[in-house]
Amino acid sequence: MRISLANIAGDIKTIEVPASTTIAELSARAAALFAPQALVNVRLALNGTPLADQAATLQSAGVHQDDMLFVQIEAAAAPAPAPVQPAAMGAQAAGASPAIPPGFVEAMQGRLAGMHRQQAIDENLRLAMEHTPEAFGRVVMLYVRGEVNNVPVTPFIDSGAQVTIMSRSLAVKCGLEPLIDTRFAGVAVGVGTAKILGRIHAAQLRLGDNLFLMCSFTVIDDTPAEGASKGTQQRHSVDLLFGLDMLMRHRACIDLEAHALRIQDINIPFLPEHELPASARGMDVPSEEDTAAASSSGAAGPQAPAPAPAVPTPPAAVPPPQAARSSPVPPTVNVSEEAIQQLEALGATRDMARQLLIHARGDVELAAALLFQ
Repeated sequence: MRISLANIAGDIKTIEVPASTTIAELSARAAALFAPQALVNVRLALNGTPLADQAATLQSAGVHQDDMLFVQIEAAAAPAPAPVQPAAMGAQAAGASPAIPPGFVEAMQGRLAGMHRQQAIDENLRLAMEHTPEAFGRVVMLYVRGEVNNVPVTPFIDSGAQVTIMSRSLAVKCGLEPLIDTRFAGVAVGVGTAKILGRIHAAQLRLGDNLFLMCSFTVIDDTPAEGASKGTQQRHSVDLLFGLDMLMRHRACIDLEAHALRIQDINIPFLPEHELPASARGMDVPSEEDTAAASSSGAAGPQAPAPAPAVPTPPAAVPPPQAARSSPVPPTVNVSEEAIQQLEALGATRDMARQLLIHARGDVELAAALLFQ
């Protein structure tokens, strides 16, 4: 069974032992774990009740899987006295039960639960890195080559966007700004907010080399505000987003196996990363304004807001686990001899214990955590 041992300093040791292990054997093992180089007496308690019968097994003493036992360690004094009668032994043990501070057991159980949770998270991360390492990479979004009114464009294919959108700057570049119907203006609310200037009801979009589609576009204002930072201006980089409305209208199929967009039995290949426009290489997701506009309903009335749920965006790549980072610490950290001895009892050398305590600013628990990482 798996049990945990905790001492008054808050150190926790989780070990695997058979249910037939006696209290005396477990006490000896606790002494080896917490004070391997000292002659000590060990007393154990379960939920505040001392385990006095040294010959009892863990099973008979009521110890179960994942239980926590309190360990009290005292320096051994004189040689062991002559054997006493069992009744007298029980009376002595009852009178010398370990002194457990109020709330200690609950606090240690909370720490132990946190340790088990972190162990499960670390194991889950290890499993993912072994079987699905690609999940930690950067996903290249889906773009194709296209053309609107003889102007080359790179539409972003997004089935999570409710409508197809075009930025105002692209509408101006394509000469379509006069066709914007401002009766469909409004404000889209989603992840962020975006001003909808109106709608272009019909314009021809060429995808690939020879596929021509009639599409409607919701036009958003991509003009950066005065004094906007470079990062804010960078978000206005999705000029054309091919949304679900046009994907359904033209019965499109996003074929990830063929890495192509299939419409009318014509495959339009998705662009590899090195062929993407500069703005798309540095940003794998549309801006908040573009996302909000794309998620809003294209049938909003004149000057009516068009709230809608946000378009799901892919999670950022998860970095691999790193070793604990040490931050610069003033050289005036006081390191006590007692703290050094506690870390030495956990297996650290004296120099290592001192360095760990300096990095942990004298915190023994944090230094012990760094030791086992």
